[in-house]
Amino acid sequence: MSNTTIQSITVEPLTIQLLEPFTIATGSVSAANNVLITVTLNDGTSGYGECAPLPPSTGESQETAITAAQSCAELLKGRDAAQWRVL
Repeated sequence: MSNTTIQSITVEPLTIQLLEPFTIATGSVSAANNVLITVTLNDGTSGYGECAPLPPSTGESQETAITAAQSCAELLKGRDAAQWRVL
């Protein structure tokens, strides 16, 4: 395994309260119910990503985004991050 092999991927809720509700024609939200994704390589390097579902606009929720991200994480563990175009 190379130093750029994906050792672990964690997926966790990241909820951030908004100062004011965000309102569009299809609904309103008072918190950003996002998802934090952390990818750690064999050499200890970590990278962070965020998924920001917006239920009133897309129908996607924090829970469904977590489920989807966890499914993808299982497919990516053990793969070489240096081959990111293939992944």
